[in-house]
Amino acid sequence: MGFPKRKKLHDEICIYVNDFFNQRGYSSCFYGYEYSIAKKILHNELLKIRETSTASFIRHQPDGITIINNKAFFWEVKTLIKYKTPNFSIEIESYNTCKELYKLGHKTIFIFNSIPTHPFNLRACTIQDIKIHKKYDGQDTNGGSGTPFGLISKNNTYMKSLEDFIIFQQQKRSGEYSSYTDLMKNVLSTR
Repeated sequence: MGFPKRKKLHDEICIYVNDFFNQRGYSSCFYGYEYSIAKKILHNELLKIRETSTASFIRHQPDGITIINNKAFFWEVKTLIKYKTPNFSIEIESYNTCKELYKLGHKTIFIFNSIPTHPFNLRACTIQDIKIHKKYDGQDTNGGSGTPFGLISKNNTYMKSLEDFIIFQQQKRSGEYSSYTDLMKNVLSTR
């Protein structure tokens, strides 16, 4: 999948995710660089000065913001290029930006698509849950942006459907469940 198709798919998934939250009565909007005035005015200059941390921070802001039960969080969509691989990939710069936001107290969730068509079979996890098991410099890879990226296993237990992830986060905050396993035992026993 070439960059224009991947970008189009990314935009479609962002719209879907934003609608997903809004249709459930939460407040959600687009936020990231793709939607900012900075992209319209400074895009070419920001691409030229990639090596500065400020330019990178601006370019790798999360895609959206959602508020659930008076708690705000960022969300970042990552689009798969190849679907038959055992891994999701994530740009290291995007990952690092969200780690820095987390260190400042800002929660970020990552949302990955498992298939290229609707429903996208979205999987979600928090930035602190991500475990990169292999890193690449971005050179000599097919279909990527040419920037460094890491691989995350699709089979990790912290990776949940977006719906289950949101339910668990709400119930975890209320103290109802302390682990995803406890929540799923209860869900399965009530079916």
